[in-house]
Amino acid sequence: MVGFVSLVLILLPAALALLYVRSFGVSVVFSDAWSMARTFGEWSSGTLTLSDFFDQHNEHRMFFPKAVEFLLGRITGYDNVAEMYLIQVCFLVTLAVLFLAFRVGTRSSWLLLLFVPISFLVFSFRQYENMLWGFQISFAFTQTFGVLALFLLYVSGRGRFGKGAFVAALGSATVASFSNAQGLFLWPVGLLLLAVSPLEKSAKRVWILIWTLVGLAEWIAYFADFARRGNSSSLSYALYHPIVGAQYFSNLLGSSLFWRQNSAFIAGLLLVCLALVSLFVVYRDKKLSEYSFWLSLLLYSFLILGSITLGRAGEFGPLQAMAPRYTSFSILAVVAIYAVLVKVAFDRRSTTNTLLLAALSGAILLSAAVSYQEGIKVGSKERATREKAAFVLSTYETQPDEALTETLHPRARVIRERAPVLQSLGYNVFSGPQDWDLPPLSDLYPISSPASSATSITGDGLRQENESIIVPAKASFIKLTGWAVDAGNESAAGGVYVDIDGELFPAFYGVERQDIADSFGMPSYRYSGFERFVPVPGVGAHELSIVILTADREGYYPPTRKVALQVE
Repeated sequence: MVGFVSLVLILLPAALALLYVRSFGVSVVFSDAWSMARTFGEWSSGTLTLSDFFDQHNEHRMFFPKAVEFLLGRITGYDNVAEMYLIQVCFLVTLAVLFLAFRVGTRSSWLLLLFVPISFLVFSFRQYENMLWGFQISFAFTQTFGVLALFLLYVSGRGRFGKGAFVAALGSATVASFSNAQGLFLWPVGLLLLAVSPLEKSAKRVWILIWTLVGLAEWIAYFADFARRGNSSSLSYALYHPIVGAQYFSNLLGSSLFWRQNSAFIAGLLLVCLALVSLFVVYRDKKLSEYSFWLSLLLYSFLILGSITLGRAGEFGPLQAMAPRYTSFSILAVVAIYAVLVKVAFDRRSTTNTLLLAALSGAILLSAAVSYQEGIKVGSKERATREKAAFVLSTYETQPDEALTETLHPRARVIRERAPVLQSLGYNVFSGPQDWDLPPLSDLYPISSPASSATSITGDGLRQENESIIVPAKASFIKLTGWAVDAGNESAAGGVYVDIDGELFPAFYGVERQDIADSFGMPSYRYSGFERFVPVPGVGAHELSIVILTADREGYYPPTRKVALQVE
């Protein structure tokens, strides 16, 4: 019975993570993911080569993630949600490998119950950025294949399939290395793991030599023609400012459990202390070989966090260490510390070990409870942001550069050049009808009763003059924001068009407006906000109005008020 309950609890976080992606995942290309649009463009033009997957992206060579994203994109029409599900598969593989390692040497059902906190860590919503951004598959690969490589090395000296496990470890380490720069740390960590493994001396020498040569070759291949990106002085900043560096590292480590900087900093310090205590106990009991997998996992995590500290602390400061994307790496350290404490508590039944284990278990479970609450909040915000970005991308041809840079990429030129590629292929937001695609007014019937709405018009240099809004001709856009509801049906509207001289621009509809819902006492009005960037029309007089669609999109409310625009 204990075993069945434990298994259910272990799989529960994985099921919740899949539901999380289904609830909040949105398929849209933004930020660094635009590099994949270029890859699809090269493929469609017949210029794509294998070396293109090896090209440097910031400090990373993401050969394997890019190859998988490309193949998956060809199958799904570059559906980013499919990538998010693949990331969950990676986390599930990580959990399975950790489970196998946790079970080594014991079959106690109570020990199985103690594995439950690890499952909540692996699928923590604290790493929501990696869960809800398909491009972060590179981080997932580095985590999963890193854990797999270390476990294969660990079992290579203990089972009858040792040679096969060793070869598979080489392959896993290669995938991790060419997924993310931090994967390269597997080679020195794996070397230490082999050094303490229970292999025969002759075999150990051969395997250490092979591991060293392959690792050295991959380091050389990785840094061949390598171009340093970013501020080179930031690498030495943490060394010359150790307090800032220590604070950044502690924030990184503690952010796996806590969402607030102060709490994460304290948790990070305590985790470092627990790591040192665990290492001391294992070394004193002369069980380095027995605990080598967990210790190597801890070192792997610490090296990754240390490299992030060196590369980011000077440029961004300690607060940036709270970025959720790094949590996938800091979680590994917490898992390793927890596993060692569990093993030590079973081996040495002392009150101190039990208290340390209980304290860390409590912190992990408390973190899980907070992460679900906070994760759902931030997931809802992420979905709203991505839905807006998807709308802007789908209407990019009529969007000014300011709208593109606000939601999709810092450089509008990148979108102007690469969005047509996705559009021509029918990929991503261009794969078919979307929720924000509005029917033409010619297919709808007008309704005479008025709808309720309010609109605000903003832009550079706008001013009110008599009954007209004066727009400087040099301005590139005007921005309309407001709310609109289908008052006749007491619900949110079916959408909004911005009408300028008869030319219709669909607006992004569904912005949260709790104030409107509260003001009218209508909960159904909560997501009734809209916004739209509109290019400034030519010099002269123009008329602007808002057309509101009924909730069922069968009819529309003609505008009752038109705003005069004077472009001069």
